[in-house]
This record gives sequence, C-alpha cells and structure tokens, in this order.
Amino acid sequence: MKNKNLQGKWLIRDISHNNGKKGFPGFQLIEIEEEKVIFHRDFSLKKPELQLKLGNLCFLNSKDEIAHEFTIVNENQIIIYFEGTSNDIEVTFECNFDRLVPTKTHLKIEEIESFVYKIKVENSEEEFIFNKELSDKEILELQKIKEGKKYRIERIDQTLFISSYFQGKRRVPYPIKEVTEDLVKLYPFPILGKEFVGYRKH
Repeated sequence: MKNKNLQGKWLIRDISHNNGKKGFPGFQLIEIEEEKVIFHRDFSLKKPELQLKLGNLCFLNSKDEIAHEFTIVNENQIIIYFEGTSNDIEVTFECNFDRLVPTKTHLKIEEIESFVYKIKVENSEEEFIFNKELSDKEILELQKIKEGKKYRIERIDQTLFISSYFQGKRRVPYPIKEVTEDLVKLYPFPILGKEFVGYRKH
C-alpha cells in the first residue's frame, strides 16, 4: 500500500507488548494529511498532541529521524510501534489502529437515539439506551454523584460513535460501521479484537 492510501483518520483499538497482554489506553486518533501525521487524545480534535511527518513505513520527527515505525496489516488496519518501559523493562509496544470510514446509515442521530439496541459481548449483555441515566439513582445519591453511566451518539466527520460516559466523562467511544432501524454493527472491540452486532429491542 502506498502512503497516499494511508490518508485519513485512524483510531486506536488496543495496545500490547512482549507479554502478549492487550489493553485499552483511552482515546487516541492519528490524522494523516498528505505528509503530516497529527496525534490526538482529545475527541474534539481541537488540541493536537504531536505532529510528525510521514515516511516509508515510519513517522519522522522534525529532524527527519525515525520516531515510530509501522506495518500495514490491510487497507483498514495498521500497527504502530512505540518504544517504552513496562515494569522497568524496555519493551516495544504494538498499537493497533483501525481506519475510520463513514458509517453506513440513512438515519439521523436523533432517530438512532430513539431506539434501544441490545448487544451480547462474551458472556454478558448490554443495552444501548441513549441520553438516559443508567446507574441506580439511590446509589448515586448515597455516593453523592451527580451523573452515573450514560450512552450518547457522537460524530467525527462521517463516522458515528456510541460513546460511554461515567460521571460526565467520556470513557470509551465505539465507532459504528453500520446502523439501521434493526441493528448496529460496531468496529472490532478494544482488546477482544472482533466486530459485534447489536439488535434493536422492540
């Protein structure tokens, strides 16, 4: 794949290193525009953290030195390598990034938010109910917490997300591949590494 085909936005799925264990480091997005490589940790994309330059299977710093290398898994997935330490041991972190593509849908956000989708993840089931308090109100009052768990639909360009919030803070934004009146199909989940489909609850 040539560098021109890397253009666009890439969202981190998970991170691992030598011991093979995977984790989710929080929201991280890379934006590639021509030769510019911009790193974001803020969902609004208004506060870039770092800017590098696109090289041949690597990102370059301002001195044209290799900052990070990467491999291309397929047209929609890349792995970026970061050197660091874990338990005082030098390791190479492997970060899986998925390309963001426009969500397939004919629905408006307000319509999606009016539906309830049920999804089974491993041995548990979760219901996506939007813009409503999902935590037990008595427990919130006892703990003097104003907001508990909520789900919201959000957007980056033409990609929609189901974002989970706790105490008013975004925790995990799940990008949506496709959503209809009957189902919602999500990108591969962090750590689990596979797509999940939720079905509308009638």
